[in-house]
Amino acid sequence: GVSAHSVGSLIRRSLHNELGFYSRRLPIAADTLFLLSALKAGKRFEYLDEIVGSFGTSGVSSSDTLGALTESMRAHIQVDGRWLLHVSLFFLRLLRNAHRIRRPR
Repeated sequence: GVSAHSVGSLIRRSLHNELGFYSRRLPIAADTLFLLSALKAGKRFEYLDEIVGSFGTSGVSSSDTLGALTESMRAHIQVDGRWLLHVSLFFLRLLRNAHRIRRPR
C-alpha cells in the first residue's frame, strides 16, 4: 500500500491525463489517493536510487496530523474498499501519533 507522500515521485503527464488529477475532496491526501488509484489501475512504479525531492515539515500534513491520518484512511477506503481494515489501521495510527495531535485550547 501507499502510506507516504508523492514528494519523491515523478509522474508522467500522460498518467494524469488518463487517471485524472489530484482530488480536491481530499486536499491533504490527494497524492496518496492518486498513487493508490494508479496502483489499482495496474500502473507500474519504478524505484530510482536518487534524491528527487525533500519532505518539509511546514506543510498541512505535518501540522494537521489528525486531518492527514483521516484523509489517508478515506483515500485507502475509497480505492481499496476494505473499510474495517483501514479503520482499524487508522486507530492504530492514532495511538502511535497521539503525541502529535493537537488538543483544542
